[in-house]
Amino acid sequence: MAGDASAELRKATNAFRNRDLASARELDGDDDTLDALNLEIANAATRLELSAEERALEFHHVLIARSLERISDNAVDIGEQAEFLMTAELREFSDASEPRTRSLLPEPRSPGSED
Repeated sequence: MAGDASAELRKATNAFRNRDLASARELDGDDDTLDALNLEIANAATRLELSAEERALEFHHVLIARSLERISDNAVDIGEQAEFLMTAELREFSDASEPRTRSLLPEPRSPGSED
């Protein structure tokens, strides 16, 4: 995951430096891999039956995964700025504040609901 985030950041800075529009636009799709891994790690942490010490370690893993995923999101932002420099059109590849996928955890049931 760290290698993927590093590669995306390198690709973003190269796209910006070299005014490479195709590479800049690829970043949004590249980000999907880290988004999925981050979600997978977070969901796995909530399903595990662990001791308090093990759970604390697992949540450190969640924080690390989230930080790496944010690096990837920032790489996408750099790609957006690179595209703006080349086209003078401001568009967001995707809204990083809005998740593209829903959590794999079940939705909470309302009282009195039947399955």
